[in-house]
Amino acid sequence: MGEALVMRKVLLKPVKEADETAQWKALFKTVCKVHGKCCKVISDGGSIDNLVSTEVIEKLNLQKIKHPIPYKVYWFKNGHQLLVSEQCEIELQNANYKDKVLCDVMPMDVCHILLGRPW
Repeated sequence: MGEALVMRKVLLKPVKEADETAQWKALFKTVCKVHGKCCKVISDGGSIDNLVSTEVIEKLNLQKIKHPIPYKVYWFKNGHQLLVSEQCEIELQNANYKDKVLCDVMPMDVCHILLGRPW
């Protein structure tokens, strides 16, 4: 019973107010529509990159464009690197809100679209 009381006390401890920089690293998961189809979206406050999954591009038959400054990503798979050489303009819709976002195309299985914070 003693351990449960200690746990309870920790869980009931009031949360300190988060400063603005802590919110930059916050993740927000939601769903939006792209061409009428539901897509899983993660908004990553700790990133400035907008990414779209190759799966979305293929299934919705979206047009890709050549990336003006191709770059390599090393952290997606241990020991492997990925060349990001394409982009796609995605039209997102969430209720009445609509927006177009230029995203880099790469294989992802965490979500369909990953949005970073604006510059």
